[in-house]
Amino acid sequence: MTEPLFDLPPVVVPPKLSSTEKLTIKNRALIANGYNPASRLALADNGETCGTCAHHVVHLRNKVWHKCDLRFTFGPGTDLRISWPACVKWEPAP
Repeated sequence: MTEPLFDLPPVVVPPKLSSTEKLTIKNRALIANGYNPASRLALADNGETCGTCAHHVVHLRNKVWHKCDLRFTFGPGTDLRISWPACVKWEPAP
């Protein structure tokens, strides 16, 4: 007979996520809830993307960084993906 104390299920330790992986999860959740991760505004239903917007800015600093001028900082939290759905402030690029 075994002791119930020693029949505990194994402890599952979740893998540690990098800061980039955490940010990706957060951004996907924002899109799923109807918000654009770059501007934090509601998504537009026009079928456009951040890459076709007039607010899309390409920032060059040793690399190419895509930013939104509605919420621009030099940190990775305000980087955008040009394939993200556009927000309600979307304007056609000139």
